[in-house]
Amino acid sequence: MKTKMKTLMTLILVLVVSTSSAQSIKDLRLKNDKIMQLVFTNDISSAKISRPDIINISVEKNVAYLMPVLDFENSCNLTIITDSLYYEFNVNYDSLASQFTYLITEDEATFNIKYKGSLKRDIVASTPVPTIAVPKHSSEFTSIIRSGGYLFNNNVVVNDVYLSLNGIYTREEFIYMSVTIDNDSDIDYDLENFTFLISAKEKKTITTDEFNQVQILGQSRKPAVIAKKSSAKIVFALQKFNLNKDKVLTIDMIEKNGERNITLTVKPHTIAKSQSVKHEN
Repeated sequence: MKTKMKTLMTLILVLVVSTSSAQSIKDLRLKNDKIMQLVFTNDISSAKISRPDIINISVEKNVAYLMPVLDFENSCNLTIITDSLYYEFNVNYDSLASQFTYLITEDEATFNIKYKGSLKRDIVASTPVPTIAVPKHSSEFTSIIRSGGYLFNNNVVVNDVYLSLNGIYTREEFIYMSVTIDNDSDIDYDLENFTFLISAKEKKTITTDEFNQVQILGQSRKPAVIAKKSSAKIVFALQKFNLNKDKVLTIDMIEKNGERNITLTVKPHTIAKSQSVKHEN
C-alpha cells in the first residue's frame, strides 16, 4: 500500500512540475508598450495569430515579434511552425507583464511534423507568414505609438468616421506616418487599405500623369474591422520623400464594400515639421 501511495505521489509531483514548466512558456503575457520576442532553435516557416487586428506578428528567421496595438481581454491563440515542429501558445494582455524575451526549445513543441508527411504541408498552407510589418521597423512603431503624436486638428470626417494624422517622423531613409481612425458611427468600418499619393495639385480627382504613389514598406497593423464606437492607431513606414511647394500628399483610406472613403491632404509645411523617431531602450 505504501509503495503504491509513494508511486502515486511521485506521479502527481512529476505532473505538477511538467505543467508548471509548460505553463511559463505556453501562456504569453503582452503589454501595449513592449515588443515580445520568441527565439526558436530553427527558422520559422509559418506564424499565425487568431486576432491579427489587435496583435501584430512579424517573423525574421528564427525570431517571432509580437506587439499589441490595443488592450484586450480574451486570450488569443498563436501557432508557430519551424522546420519540423509545431508550437501553440495562449496570448494574454497583462499591464504588469515584465518578461518579453523567450528562448523556445524543441522540447516545448506541441508535436513533431515529419518532413515527408502530409500534415506539415497542410498546416503550412493554412497558416501563411503574415507580412503586415517589416521587423526592422518594430522599435520605431512602438516608439511612435507611445509618443501619442504632436499634430492636432489634422483630420477629415465622413459619416462619423474620422481619419486623423497624429504625427510625421523620420529615421535614416524612412518616413513614418501615424494615423488614428475613430469610428463614432453605429456601423463597423471594414478597412480595406491605405494609399499615399504625391500630386501636383490639391484636388480630389487627378490623372495618372499627375501623381506618384509612395510605397508602403511596413505598417504596425494590418487592415481590419474598426468596430462601431471604437478607434485604432496605425503607423506606416514609407520611403523618405520631399514635397515641393506646388505639391501635396494625399492619404486615402478605403472602406471595403462601402462608400465611407476618406482623403486627408498633407501640405509641404506639415511634412517639413516632421520629428525624429526616439530610440527605444
